[in-house]
Amino acid sequence: MAIIPNSTTDHGANANSGALVYESNRTQLLMLGGKNNSQGFSSTWTLADGATNWSLLTPTTSPGIRFDHAMAYNNGTTMVFGGTDGLNILDDVWTWNGTTWTLVSQYIAQSLGPTKRFGHAMATNNSNNTIMFGGFGTTTLGNQILGETWQWSGGLWTQLSPSVQPPFRMQHSMAAAGANIYMFGGEGGVGATSLLNDLYVFNGTNWSAVNTAGTVIGTSIPGARARAVMTYDSSRNQLVLFGGRDGTHVFNDTWIFNIGSSTWSLASTTVHPTRRYDSVMAYSTGTSSSVLFGGKSENKENLGDVWSYGTSWSGAGDFNAAQSTGPVF
Repeated sequence: MAIIPNSTTDHGANANSGALVYESNRTQLLMLGGKNNSQGFSSTWTLADGATNWSLLTPTTSPGIRFDHAMAYNNGTTMVFGGTDGLNILDDVWTWNGTTWTLVSQYIAQSLGPTKRFGHAMATNNSNNTIMFGGFGTTTLGNQILGETWQWSGGLWTQLSPSVQPPFRMQHSMAAAGANIYMFGGEGGVGATSLLNDLYVFNGTNWSAVNTAGTVIGTSIPGARARAVMTYDSSRNQLVLFGGRDGTHVFNDTWIFNIGSSTWSLASTTVHPTRRYDSVMAYSTGTSSSVLFGGKSENKENLGDVWSYGTSWSGAGDFNAAQSTGPVF
């Protein structure tokens, strides 16, 4: 899959901390923003099913430079919220209709919706409700890790009040599986900074813990981490989790959560992407695979390779060696 977003003027070919979704009505992946060291990007890229190259689009308006934002596809429209441009934490809402980015004006100078934040996560269930949780940003006590649950539906934000509250967190992973939204790990905790390896599910009304954070026994549960990527593979009814980092290590392991049996398993992957965090990944129904792009290596190099995972990994490198055949960690 030799598909590299590459340009002589926009070096987003090596990037991390962007956002990627699959737009089913347009049968394509859509990627926005990201950064490469201190340089942020505002680029809009698409990759159509069956295409051999990404397309760099030039819409007349753009959400502008941002990274650590969240993006979700919802019934023909892609929505992006928040992030940072490197100087400011953002709280704007933009929508994409396939050709044009539009600023949702009622959420300028935010008073009706979520406060400024980055490192949050969003996913859309089969009722076309986009759920957002957490991040790091504005509170009445100053900037700190957040733990609200917000819903974007019909072009409007609503703050929900579930009776079960997951621990506050940022740089976590979320994926929608039918009516449910799954959330894994991240960095957080109320009033403290810690790494999590818990899995929660939101059923549209309430959160419930699938497994709680704690010590991994053997390899039955992924280790605590932040900045991993996770998708829902609808053809196999499973979550796919890859990479991330803890306080010491950068991971290259692939974990599968079987929704039917509600169990994690460590995938056996002879070939796999190199260790990385702050990648982007989305599930493509057109190719029945989870597509991963870029990230940052254990040596803090910005990566520009593309991988796909169905039952095994296949990929192509850009400026760095993409492939690892060593043990997972």
